[in-house]
Amino acid sequence: MNRAVLPIVLTSMVSFYALPAAGAEPPQVLSWIATSTPVWSIDSDANGFIYYTEGKEFHKTTPLWEEVDSWMTDQCSPYGIALDSRYIYVTDKNSDAGCPDHNIFQYDLAGNLVSSWCPTRPVENRCDAHRIALDPAGNLFAMDETGLNKFDSGGNLLASWESTDEAVQKLRGIAIGPDGSVFVTERKMGTVLRFDSELSGFQEVINNGTGFYPEGITIDDAGNLYVVTERKGVWQYDAHGNLVTVLWYGGTDVVVDRSGYIYVSSKTGIIKYDNKPGPPPPPPHPPAMMLHVGPVARAALGCETVPENPAHLVTKGTLDAAGRAVFFVYILGTPETRYGSGGILGMQLGLEYTQRGASPELNLQGWNVCSALDFPQDDWPASGTGNTITWVRCPYKEVTLAGYLYLSAYTPTAMSIVGFPTPDPRNPANGKAKMSGCAATEIILPKSRLGWVSFGGGGRNGDIDGCNPVLEPCDAGPVTVQPTTWGRIKSQYR
Repeated sequence: MNRAVLPIVLTSMVSFYALPAAGAEPPQVLSWIATSTPVWSIDSDANGFIYYTEGKEFHKTTPLWEEVDSWMTDQCSPYGIALDSRYIYVTDKNSDAGCPDHNIFQYDLAGNLVSSWCPTRPVENRCDAHRIALDPAGNLFAMDETGLNKFDSGGNLLASWESTDEAVQKLRGIAIGPDGSVFVTERKMGTVLRFDSELSGFQEVINNGTGFYPEGITIDDAGNLYVVTERKGVWQYDAHGNLVTVLWYGGTDVVVDRSGYIYVSSKTGIIKYDNKPGPPPPPPHPPAMMLHVGPVARAALGCETVPENPAHLVTKGTLDAAGRAVFFVYILGTPETRYGSGGILGMQLGLEYTQRGASPELNLQGWNVCSALDFPQDDWPASGTGNTITWVRCPYKEVTLAGYLYLSAYTPTAMSIVGFPTPDPRNPANGKAKMSGCAATEIILPKSRLGWVSFGGGGRNGDIDGCNPVLEPCDAGPVTVQPTTWGRIKSQYR
């Protein structure tokens, strides 16, 4: 079949980081489910059931996450999913040796395999299809990184298109508009392209620039367009291309059910948003590092026991008069809260706490890291030492747990997060607390954004309540520190 390519028509509707008008109210998160492997694609049917691919299976659940059915496939990497009133279609992204020869699999609604076929790439002569979408007539549109194919329900090829443009080499998501137009996201240039139903050419309708990284796309019954990005949330546009709002969490794919609820899949699960606007989003706040005093405990509480809201942290603890007040003190970070930019990949910090004489006021019994890796200095977590803490996968959370200390306090004292100490005080990085966001941007935190906690009324400059930098500036002055070593502290209690 001849492949016609129209020149790009630049009808850009919005630009990179163009945020909605002041007062815009994004929908609120209603619920979510966690998955052990990535969810690459998601769809819904006319009755509100949700379908998604995960691992070597595809699943059907109710809107309340009650699993109705799941089907194991013989595919290597189930990826795209789409369905109508007759069939469920699933693609296999992996076309390596040993994987099925066919790439598009057609199932009936009970999960029984009906047929399969191979959308052959003309250049590489191999099966290749990633995400898929269906039009009202039951025709299937399948995409790979540089091309599109249109099939009828019997697997017969009706139309195809292959990119010859260097700016269109990373197609990611596909959706069908109310008029039959085909909308496709392009990751390399951060664009949304609109094709006619016969794939005879395209028009660029949204251009958010490189670094936007769009993935899945969907269109609701009212013609609103939803574009999910890897790191910058879900961007909702009206039928005229005006940006309406941005939902907080990004991911891999997005679908809107017939009731208007929005489902966003990701590498860690699925989030469900309300279809009604919620309260206005909070104003952006700069990132911070905090300490949180957990309840008195005698056994490890693990890495999942901290408040999800950074405003709810505890910054005061009691003294261990009877040898029983043993606390977990958590080191936490909160990212910069802008639309879709939340998440932490790394933290670099130091610790300081009061230390007078030979008997320590704090008995630190251990340190446990809750990230993927940490690179502590010798004697960490002794006062005056530092640590570099990193994550392999960016946790998109309002509060991210780096690790926790296990300690008791015997006299009034305070513990503070401070800048990272370097062996050479002349080093420009000396004394700086740093945080790296999910986009690998490095931010130096001022003292006002570094928290501290109080035990038994110990404080700084008359303040004995500790400080949460999310609620107030924490730069009331330094802690008086006498150098010591972690080994020396531990030797007191052997």
